Amino acid sequence: ALATTVDVRDGDLVTLRRDGTDHTVQMTRAELEALPAAVLDEAVDDLTALSSVHDATMLDTLRRRHAADEIFTSIGNVVISVNPFKPVPSCTPDSIARLSQQGEAAPPHVARVASVAYRKMTGDDGSPPRAQSILISGESGAGKTESCKLCLMALASVSGSSQGATEGAVESALLLEAFGNAKTVYNDNSSRFGKWTAVFFDASRRIVACHAEAFLLEKPRVVGTGPGERSYHIFYQMLAGANEEERRGVSLQSSCS
Repeated sequence: ALATTVDVRDGDLVTLRRDGTDHTVQMTRAELEALPAAVLDEAVDDLTALSSVHDATMLDTLRRRHAADEIFTSIGNVVISVNPFKPVPSCTPDSIARLSQQGEAAPPHVARVASVAYRKMTGDDGSPPRAQSILISGESGAGKTESCKLCLMALASVSGSSQGATEGAVESALLLEAFGNAKTVYNDNSSRFGKWTAVFFDASRRIVACHAEAFLLEKPRVVGTGPGERSYHIFYQMLAGANEEERRGVSLQSSCS
């Protein structure tokens, strides 16, 4: 385990720094004194397994796992994902295929969530078969769209379906993003709408169709944006791809910042 030492004392607040890194957590002196000495060095992949559940210990665990490219962490039945903003080994097609076959035995991952949902839908886990839902939520730039894609890949793998069975849903996202994604101060490709994706299976329990539906589009962005933000990508794509006559036909200027 890595050593953690007191770095700064500011009245009742104490800042802890993990030795050899720039990672810090802050808590009150009373909270620090209440923590067992080993708590800040625990290595767990489920936050409910921490011997002391506290903002500092949870954030420190997420930070350490993120630094090691372990971007998924469980909190009971929920999986927390911290966007790495880079490719990581656990999200390659081979990794998704391997993890999806492990089911509940897999480490924390969206592929495990998809695999468990599939087994509950089919009744392979011993429970009565029933439809399942996976909720993916988070702030702008958290990685919701990519997590959805990984879930579709995992469903295709665990069901023995071809990857082509979900390609339509994945590729349709490009069209939805053109009309529903925009640059914001937080994210250059922020989805400004919600998306419902349904995956349909046949009697052999393989994927036969996918359906994607957009809702709750941020319509005011069409006519006005805040400082440092832009309208939907499609407007700039039209400006770049349309000729002068086509732009005049839809009342677009010849250039736009």
